[in-house]
Amino acid sequence: VGRGLVRIDGRTARRSERVAVGAKVQLLDEAVTEQQSKVSVVLFKPPSWVSQNQDAITEKDRQRLAIRLLTRDNCASEGAWSDFKRLRPDADQGPVGLKEMACAGRLDYESSGLLIFTQDGRVARRIIEEGGKLEKRYAVDVKREAGWKGPDVVEWAVSKLRDGISLDGAKLKPADIRVKSQKSGRVLPGESVKLEVVLREGKYRQIRRMCELVGFKVTSLERIGVGRLSLKGLQEGQW
Repeated sequence: VGRGLVRIDGRTARRSERVAVGAKVQLLDEAVTEQQSKVSVVLFKPPSWVSQNQDAITEKDRQRLAIRLLTRDNCASEGAWSDFKRLRPDADQGPVGLKEMACAGRLDYESSGLLIFTQDGRVARRIIEEGGKLEKRYAVDVKREAGWKGPDVVEWAVSKLRDGISLDGAKLKPADIRVKSQKSGRVLPGESVKLEVVLREGKYRQIRRMCELVGFKVTSLERIGVGRLSLKGLQEGQW
C-alpha cells in the first residue's frame, strides 16, 4: 500500500483505509510478482540451536542461530531445492542468504522440531497472531521429579494438563494430551512417561511449565507439527 501497488475501485489505496463491502481491490503486477517470490521453509531444528535473533545474546548464540542451517547442503531433497530455485534463482546459498527471513513461532533453545522461517508477513501473522486457530503438536518425554508431594498417578496428571492448568494468572485453553508409553497408575520418582501434546496457544515455555505443575520435568520436547505441516521427510538440521 505504501508503495502505491494496491488499487481500490481503480484508485490508489491509502494506508489504514477501510475497504467497503463490495469494493474491488486489485494488486498491480509488480506486487503480485513480489508476493509470489517470497519464500517460506520448514526447518527441523536440532536441540541447542537458537530460534531467532532476539534470543541470541552472546557471540556463541549468534553462531548457533537456526537460520544458519538453511543452506544448500542441508536441503532435504533435490526436489525441494528445485522448488526453492524456481522462486529465487539468484540465491545459490539457500534461504540463509535471503533478506527478511524471519522465524514465525519460536522454539526453546533446548527443544527440537518444526520451525518455520518466512519472508511472507501473511504466513507470520497467521502463525503468531492467529496462533489459537492452529494446532501445534509435540512429542514430549517427562520424568517424575524427586520430592513431588502431589498425586502421583499419571491419569491425574493428564487430566490436569488437559483442562486444569493456569499460568501467569490465566487459565490455559484446553490441550489434547495422550500417553504414548505403556504407563498407567503411579509414576515413581525418576520414572519416565512419553506424551503427545496438542496446544492451541503459545505461552513462554508453556509445556515445560505445565509439566512442572503436575510433578514432571521435561527431558525431551520436539514439535512435530503445526497445522497441516509436519516433519515428514526431514532429518534434524534439514529444511
